Amino acid sequence: MPTTATGIVYPDDQGHTRLWEHFQALAETTDTAIANTESASPWTSLPSPALATGGIRYRTLGPLVELSVTGTLATPVPPNMTTTIATLPEKIRPDSTFYAVINSSGSGMSYSRLDIGANGVLAVHNSSAATGSINLVNQSVSMWLVP
Repeated sequence: MPTTATGIVYPDDQGHTRLWEHFQALAETTDTAIANTESASPWTSLPSPALATGGIRYRTLGPLVELSVTGTLATPVPPNMTTTIATLPEKIRPDSTFYAVINSSGSGMSYSRLDIGANGVLAVHNSSAATGSINLVNQSVSMWLVP
């Protein structure tokens, strides 16, 4: 029987009709593939004096990075301004700038995003032209990056 790139067996048009044997082969090769899968590393916290509550942490799974940002900013971000909240270690920085739209609170119409630069700078940007400042209020942003 043919196999996938990860070694999972599947039936083809030349095979027999004993389905239980096909299911057994599929189950056994899937078990092997799962056993060979990497597990995620433990969470690593990053210092962030820009956050009054919450924190920033990351973990890796093979080449992927899961980044989690939670909490409230110590100082609200004025309109059309950006506040740096942390710098990522070099080994987990993306190749190009990554943007994530986030919820925020503030006076007026507030729109904000989380910017993750190729230089490792993690920043909150207030995209609003309104007069109000924004603040993360108990927000939680979790994403997977490919450095």
